[in-house]
Amino acid sequence: MTLDTRIYLHGQVDIPEFFEFCQRALLAFDGEARSLEAVVWYDKDSYDKDGSRVRANQLGQGLPAILDLTYRPDEPLMTVEQSKQHDDWCNEEGDCTGEFHTPPNWATVSLDTAYGYKDPHRGWGCGDLHAALIRLFGAYLDKHGVQFSWKNEFTSEIHDGYNNLDDLGAQGANAGEWFRNVVLPAIAPQLAVEGPKAASS
Repeated sequence: MTLDTRIYLHGQVDIPEFFEFCQRALLAFDGEARSLEAVVWYDKDSYDKDGSRVRANQLGQGLPAILDLTYRPDEPLMTVEQSKQHDDWCNEEGDCTGEFHTPPNWATVSLDTAYGYKDPHRGWGCGDLHAALIRLFGAYLDKHGVQFSWKNEFTSEIHDGYNNLDDLGAQGANAGEWFRNVVLPAIAPQLAVEGPKAASS
């Protein structure tokens, strides 16, 4: 179970430069003090087959978050018209106001961290980490005149800029506590039985 926080860029950026900046910001919280060159990442067509591309860190490296930057090389990722369209997540009764639709954006950053994440030096949970990274990413975007918003996965609310980031830390702490105190004890017997088999496969 993970916290997936989305950051929407409302203006164009230099994709390679911004992705490298995000990688360096993420590595500032890496317990293994890896160099940028040690991180394995890829840039390929997205699974959506809509002409978008994804720059993302390879899974399983033990980084504090999976960093994923989705973009289109020469046009917005989502136009104003596209953002108004209803999708499968909209209310079945047809009274969706569009409040929770993905906003128009040039690119989207995803940060994905396990609920059980705990920063060994700061005592932070997943929400605190994401709030700190959004602030760092925001500093780059501010410098380049690009506005941004972010989506709180806990509430599905979309906030402009740095608004409500403190809420993310508190909600992440609650999720982490629930994961450690409810989920892990419930699955511990199964992990003890299946762990060695999974490790040997």
